[in-house]
Amino acid sequence: MPTLLHIGAGQLQMPSIRAAHAAGLKVIATDRDPDALCRHRADGFVRVAADDTEGILQAALDIDDLVGIYTAGDHALPTLARVTTRLGLPGPSVESLSILLDKSRSTELWRSLGLRTTAGRRVADPDDARAAFAEIGGPAILKPAGSSGSRGVRSIGEAADIDRAWAEASAFGNVILLERQLHGRHVDVNLCLIEGEVVRCGLLDRYFTLPPLHVPLWGHQPADIGAAEADAIYALVAEAALAAGLDQGPVKADVVVNEDGPHLLEVSPRFHGDVSSSHVSPLALGWHPALPWFRHLAGQDWRSATEGPQKAGRLIGWRAVLSPMAGRFLRVEGLESAIDMAGILDVIVIRRNGQLVPAGTDNRAVIAFVFGEGENWIQLKTRLSAAAGALRAVIAGDSAPMKV
Repeated sequence: MPTLLHIGAGQLQMPSIRAAHAAGLKVIATDRDPDALCRHRADGFVRVAADDTEGILQAALDIDDLVGIYTAGDHALPTLARVTTRLGLPGPSVESLSILLDKSRSTELWRSLGLRTTAGRRVADPDDARAAFAEIGGPAILKPAGSSGSRGVRSIGEAADIDRAWAEASAFGNVILLERQLHGRHVDVNLCLIEGEVVRCGLLDRYFTLPPLHVPLWGHQPADIGAAEADAIYALVAEAALAAGLDQGPVKADVVVNEDGPHLLEVSPRFHGDVSSSHVSPLALGWHPALPWFRHLAGQDWRSATEGPQKAGRLIGWRAVLSPMAGRFLRVEGLESAIDMAGILDVIVIRRNGQLVPAGTDNRAVIAFVFGEGENWIQLKTRLSAAAGALRAVIAGDSAPMKV
């Protein structure tokens, strides 16, 4: 039976495991956690970390009818590319991945081709960053070239902000970029390249915390995008992926749309994370974004995968719940109150008792996600915010629960 090696078996991965089964694939899941919540949802389980290339390779070699490897996280992509290249499986090449994960190389490539992206360049040290800031103008973004999850990303309004931003960015990488901050709407893009065709897998609006930090806070699908704008977005992302040598498999992109049209921020050979792609998109689309790709891997008719029971006008959203302070997570209180609120579909706590969490400066501070639906984005945002406000995180050392 055609088999998929699914990297990740946590609670957030359950929908993609289900989608693989629905496509007719046998699923062998991997996770570093021996008690991963979805290990029994797969047909087999291997305890191995996502970034352990040799361990994932051995797991792949142990599968007789392996047709592909799937992941929804950046941290597993280098492993995926090395193993798929070694075994001749469909997926990104090592070279295309090296271009796409290095935001400096990818944006330089897109600029050389005339594709819309932001102005900026690598900077060697704080003094060079100040020189680049003078050239480009503000506001700007200082960030590590190879990081993800908003780690080390900080906006700069004036040159005096650079030293602090540099200290934070350099903690997550040695190659630092300074780019002009684009103003407009942030749109998350999912598409899949199959047999030379671009399969549209959904557009989501995403919103962030206020500058100087840029932590993803909430979002919704479908995005508030017209047909012509959607055409332009999908065409731009597909061209950018192909330019980097990515011609098959899942593609996600971060795009800013303003009066000049869509602008590329980054492209990666995966779908957006499990929060949006596995828990929001299937409800908004009527099918999981990975389903066409999984059916293709299974040798089935993948075109019919997009003909799911879509409910017209259904607006689905998510909201992150951030740790109020750094410390040791104990529990979240108020779950029953939150999930009983109007329009709330689910609340998923992703931290375990005793786990250390930082303050809310990037995605590592997320302790839970709230999912809901609404008739419009204002109602949806209100519902998600109310449910998040009903939750109380208990952090070790606190004398009382703290609102999140």
